[in-house]
Amino acid sequence: RKGTGATGHSRSGSHLNSQLSELKSLPPGSPPPPLKLPSRKWRDLIRQYHWLFEIGAANRARGFAPMSLAEFMGECLMHPAHGYYATRDPFGQAGDFTTAPEISQMFGEMIGICLAQVWTDQCCPDPFVLAELGPGRGTLIADVLRTIRAVPSMAGAARVQLVETSRALRKRQAETLAAHEVTWHDNVAGLPDGPLYLV
Repeated sequence: RKGTGATGHSRSGSHLNSQLSELKSLPPGSPPPPLKLPSRKWRDLIRQYHWLFEIGAANRARGFAPMSLAEFMGECLMHPAHGYYATRDPFGQAGDFTTAPEISQMFGEMIGICLAQVWTDQCCPDPFVLAELGPGRGTLIADVLRTIRAVPSMAGAARVQLVETSRALRKRQAETLAAHEVTWHDNVAGLPDGPLYLV
């Protein structure tokens, strides 16, 4: 059938590729031409992610280089108004996916036992930094903290540090870890000095 199936997708892709080539040929600082989209599917996709195209166009208008993949993914995930992680709790049955700590507490308990063994082998440093990167809902670190309470003095020596950029997830972590003193950081550069136990 004309305009559907593989042929339709190929025509749409070819049309979009020709316009992308036109964009690449523009001199820095020139405004991008209107994007002409041949199918409703592409138009709907652009409307959904229009904010990313606006950022790219604004960068080009200021003479900046094209967005790197790292910058693109950073905007997709952490844009304050539209980012995937910045605007929602994506975990569990009501979300899009789940992780091992959300399925069973055994995962966090095994990590806790491993950390306890390392802490004991290293002559029980006090204090030490217990840090997690991207802690989700805080479920894993909560299971770790519950487990290490069985090791004399270890829980009291732990300084819990979470590296999390999502304000929505920080709020959820604060609820999960309400019984603990926690410090949040935007990146690992903010972690304090000292023996580091990184999860």
